[in-house]
Amino acid sequence: MKQYERIILIGDGWGAKAVLEGLRNFRLPVFIVSSDEEILNLAENETTPDLDIYENELLLFAGYKPIVPKKVLESNVCINVHYSLLPQYRGLHSTVWAILNDEEYLGATIHLMDEFIDNGPILYQYKVKNDRVSNSRQYMEMFNSHIKDVIGYVLTDFLDGKIIPQKQDKSNASWVGRRNEKDCKIDFSKPLAYQKAFFQSFGRTISFALFYS
Repeated sequence: MKQYERIILIGDGWGAKAVLEGLRNFRLPVFIVSSDEEILNLAENETTPDLDIYENELLLFAGYKPIVPKKVLESNVCINVHYSLLPQYRGLHSTVWAILNDEEYLGATIHLMDEFIDNGPILYQYKVKNDRVSNSRQYMEMFNSHIKDVIGYVLTDFLDGKIIPQKQDKSNASWVGRRNEKDCKIDFSKPLAYQKAFFQSFGRTISFALFYS
């Protein structure tokens, strides 16, 4: 499989930071595309944010929210880090939604990208049992730490042909959207199990108003 002279990391936030640190620990050449000042301050190499110019590159997305143009996906090898057990919980705020739905397992996925959101073949998954105590931030920190440890191995094994991408089963797919202020209000019409998961998902970081239905 083709070896790339550089990896272009595209994204913001603590997920992108974890990937950057993991790639550096693995001594892989990384160029950065980000609007996150903290990420940029860590960058040794920056490159253009115009994705349309890239061709035959390895683009690694983490914490990147915009839709990637189809042309970019078809002209490059594009890999995404997504914090859910795909094909479930495609979209935004997936870990919170999974806790709210009292899923038995939570996790993170590294996958190839195609024109559909969080839809491409899976390269690697990390799965943990929901302890029904830890909140979403704690799980995200756990996933960040794990991705930092494995991202270099996953990328190099994939490029060496040691990983066979596994097609997602779309019949098991689910989609979630960005949570807003309304989603952070207590709805007392919900069953007790939901209330427990609601408080678990936010933990001590929650700021809410009461909602009486």
